[in-house]
Amino acid sequence: MLRSRYAARAIVSILFTFVIMQMAAPSALGQADFVIQASTMNPSSVDPGQPSISTITVNAVNTVNPANVILSCAITKGPSGSPPTCAVSPSSVTTPASPTLTVSTTGATVPGLYVVTVTGSDASGNLSATTTLNVVAVSPQFTLSVASTVSPTSVHAGAGASAVISIVPANGYGGTGRSVTLACSNTTPVVTLPPVCTFLFNGQPQTKGGVPITTSVPVPVTLNITTTSPTVPTAALPRRGVLYALWFPVAGLALIGFGSCDARRRRFLALFLLLIVAAGLLLAPACGPYTPPAPNATNSTPNNTYTITITGTDNTGQTASNATDVTVSLIVD
Repeated sequence: MLRSRYAARAIVSILFTFVIMQMAAPSALGQADFVIQASTMNPSSVDPGQPSISTITVNAVNTVNPANVILSCAITKGPSGSPPTCAVSPSSVTTPASPTLTVSTTGATVPGLYVVTVTGSDASGNLSATTTLNVVAVSPQFTLSVASTVSPTSVHAGAGASAVISIVPANGYGGTGRSVTLACSNTTPVVTLPPVCTFLFNGQPQTKGGVPITTSVPVPVTLNITTTSPTVPTAALPRRGVLYALWFPVAGLALIGFGSCDARRRRFLALFLLLIVAAGLLLAPACGPYTPPAPNATNSTPNNTYTITITGTDNTGQTASNATDVTVSLIVD
């Protein structure tokens, strides 16, 4: 019986010592007391200027003692030039934890495959995990945007309005010799005298060579929209009203001499006066007020809501890369 007790105590002592050794083993052997892993970047491939993320998993070697881990990251391999940048948030965690790694690129980031290394550190040591990000090659391009909508939104025929269109370079577009010509390619509905577009750059009409794009900064261009006012045909204006009115003083002169004439001459003058009065009554409408005819609607921009499509083409024939048409609207009422 006594021997059994000694044996039991020995077994318990051995087990206790084993557990203590297991708990102290990582530090005693110079090994970190945590593990770290990085998931695949999402997305795994990006265009220059786009970000990507990864989930970092940090766990303790044993669940008894949680580890306090400081995290950092670096781009450790990739093309020479302007590499992406990275950050881990939060940068200090207590296991278990799942911080986020964010890798950011710019328009100047060189295309290629980059290796991102995340390092965790605590009192027991350092551990690292790696993941990769592919930055794909894209062509320099530009887009158009409406920086300022049409103002005023509604005008009468003959009036005008304006807006601001921005030429937005992307993926390194721009530099010496680059220029973009803007145009109003389509106006709906289709009418005989639609609104007319002109473009101003730095207060001057757009030249045949277009708008220079020398940097990556968006370039504003003013869009002026004009409409055609109604016109009145000059042929409809009367020409002879004043001449007809000159006959009335003649009748007055005849009345002055009427009393000093003999009977025969009086009859003649009376007949002459009667003819003049009759002629005056017939021609009196020519001296009345003139009412101009209604303007000819076919000679002006009709009332309607117009949608104008803006396009851009550079001096190499490249067009704006917008996914949808860039349009502005103007109401003529």
